[in-house]
Amino acid sequence: MALEMRYQAVPEHWKWIPQPEATADTSSMFAFLAADPQPVQPTSAWPPRFETQPTITPAGADFGAELLSLMRANAGLAQRNCFIGHYWDILHYLMAARRRSGDAGRGVDWASRAIVGGDELLGIKFNSTAVFFLPHTELQTTCYHLNQVKPEMLAEHYDVQAMIRLGVYSSISLLGKEKIFAELWHTFDRLRTFYLDVAAHEEGVIAYMS
Repeated sequence: MALEMRYQAVPEHWKWIPQPEATADTSSMFAFLAADPQPVQPTSAWPPRFETQPTITPAGADFGAELLSLMRANAGLAQRNCFIGHYWDILHYLMAARRRSGDAGRGVDWASRAIVGGDELLGIKFNSTAVFFLPHTELQTTCYHLNQVKPEMLAEHYDVQAMIRLGVYSSISLLGKEKIFAELWHTFDRLRTFYLDVAAHEEGVIAYMS
């Protein structure tokens, strides 16, 4: 089964998005007693592996169904999505220096978060893989950087053999395709347009594999 990346705009008040917790009253020297220790979060593997598991949320609801319900309840939301298919890791390589250095893990740099997703929504799976959320508070910076990207900047790093050596997902499919770079640029441009549209609506972005 192919690993194909999808992005969907979501309002940040959606029930599956963690909401900020109330800040403890620091005026009291005993305020720390009210704070519960935070559990250590497991490190998610990247790229994800497909397993035979149900697609569920922490409450047991189907995440895909919840996403569909959200789009039906919010006019226009269904139009704010983007599908870049199996090109996600190739774009990640072209845009992120850390990926080109051989680090295939998810990074904290803007390019990594824009392409492979923001923070993992713990306990939520789609097709047995993690779902990632990028808040609208980051999108202004993300869009600024995306607007600086030019075709020649991506072309500078376009080296199919180098991608294959580093295990970039689906890079072997680029062999023998002389005009594929134009398609890659078009894919990037669609993703950029999507982010600009979502930022204009002050929404966040969910990234997930389908």
